Amino acid sequence: MAHDRSRSVTRAAWPHMREQKYGRIVNVSSASGLYGNIGQTNYAAAKMGIAGFTFTAAKEGSRSNIKVNVVAPLAMSRMTETIETASPHVLECLRPEFVAPFVGYLCHEDCAVSGHVYEVGAGWVSRVRWQRSNGVVISPNEMTLDAIAANLDKINDAGLSNLQIADVIEAVTAASEQIADPADVAAASAIETGASSSEA
Repeated sequence: MAHDRSRSVTRAAWPHMREQKYGRIVNVSSASGLYGNIGQTNYAAAKMGIAGFTFTAAKEGSRSNIKVNVVAPLAMSRMTETIETASPHVLECLRPEFVAPFVGYLCHEDCAVSGHVYEVGAGWVSRVRWQRSNGVVISPNEMTLDAIAANLDKINDAGLSNLQIADVIEAVTAASEQIADPADVAAASAIETGASSSEA
């Protein structure tokens, strides 16, 4: 299971990181876990679990300078090859080389963030966060189905955009338009990070 591998590796490394008062952990989630996706219930549940695991590990690691973050990479795979709405150019821009530099930053000693979730792909990087609406107060004596229905819009009003998987695809498509030749950019990224395309 994906979440079990994250737990096992973290568990093995944690005592050493805590002893040296330093550590960087980057877990891997998925847009399916963050937003849900048809036909991927078990996969999405595991990937969302990794986010919760990361939040808790980040809090526990704060006393020992252990930074723990999670990325939801948008990269070419057997799954992304089946996306009919994505153009061949967009899929070509979904290279691991465009994700690796950001993961490298999260692993760097200068990285100060912890407990964050990021979507990364095709040169597009975005932090994902959960938010709570202001909510409403309904007296317990008046907490009826009708009262809830009457206040549902206020209960649900978070006041910010509601980004869904379709919106993510649009953002990545826009980002990919800035990449004339994905292979050239990927090669340059590999040189900068010291990795070859075959190693990525």
